[in-house]
Amino acid sequence: MSLDMSFPILEIFVPLICFCVAILCCNTSCRALQRAREERRMQSIREAERESPSVFIIPFPSAPSEDSLYRLPRYSETRDSPPPPSYSEIEMKPDFFIPPDAPPPPYVPPFPRPSSSSTSGS
Repeated sequence: MSLDMSFPILEIFVPLICFCVAILCCNTSCRALQRAREERRMQSIREAERESPSVFIIPFPSAPSEDSLYRLPRYSETRDSPPPPSYSEIEMKPDFFIPPDAPPPPYVPPFPRPSSSSTSGS
């Protein structure tokens, strides 16, 4: 039994098989790299959780100095500003969007409908 050379087996199937093997190798290496990257990311997240507390505590001095810019205000000592006005003196704020004087114009479609006389054929 001799190999029929009318159908070129080696010229078609060998490159196809090589291409499939190359695709499988690339797929496997990409998955391995993705798994390694994911493990590194999860490890860095775990390390960050161990190193830092879950609640951030703002440091606050126990006895603030008198010249400190960040001390709590003492409203009983402030005499620089006048007291706020009473509720009867307060006015409404002006409207940001003034309502129009008249209603908007009626809607007109951008493309007029064809009339029924032009659609009838003669």
